[in-house]
Amino acid sequence: MSSKPSYSIDSDPRKNFMRLNFSGHMDHATVDRFERDMAAAFDRMPAKGDCRFLSDIRYAGVQSRDITERLQAIMAQYVIHFGSLSRGIAMLVSGSSLEMLQARRVAGRGGTAFFLTEEEAIAWLFDETASALATG
Repeated sequence: MSSKPSYSIDSDPRKNFMRLNFSGHMDHATVDRFERDMAAAFDRMPAKGDCRFLSDIRYAGVQSRDITERLQAIMAQYVIHFGSLSRGIAMLVSGSSLEMLQARRVAGRGGTAFFLTEEEAIAWLFDETASALATG
């Protein structure tokens, strides 16, 4: 059963931290809004190459191929435009094998780690040693 697509972007410039939350099956109009809002949120961050991201996709489910490709392109744009996009990207996933494969495809690079709990993800993001050793 599909739920209404939604997302939120919360940023804390003092910690150079951004949290993304996704739920429901995204459509192109929602991804268009997300892309604009992400650019605006990223512009408010003080150090472009030192951001920490937490992306919670536990309630998003498996997305269509075209939506997955668009989200992958958005991530790639930031990686290319800003070089080392972030200190680390932590993705919260539901544990579904298919969702994990899709999350790895969207992340598309090293420096991303996948977690089942928020506590583990936050601990990894703010641990200097763990972030430096991340593998995707």
